Amino acid sequence: MSQADLAEAVGKSHAYTNQTLTGRKSASPEWVNLVAETLRLSRKQRATLHRAAAKDQGYEIDLGEYRPKK
Repeated sequence: MSQADLAEAVGKSHAYTNQTLTGRKSASPEWVNLVAETLRLSRKQRATLHRAAAKDQGYEIDLGEYRPKK
C-alpha cells in the first residue's frame, strides 16, 4: 500500500500521513488505530504498533495485551 493509498484510506492528507510515517509528526493513538484498522492488523500487531508509537514519543510503558473497545 502506498502512502497516498493509506492517507486516503484513513481520511488524512498525504502530507500529514507522510510526516507521521517519517517521524516529523508524532502519531496520535487515534491515527495508529486508523492505520491498524486499515491494515487489518492482529491484536498482537496492534499492540506492537502502539508500543512503537509510544516509544517514539518518549514513553516507556507496557501496554499489555491490546483489547479493542466493543
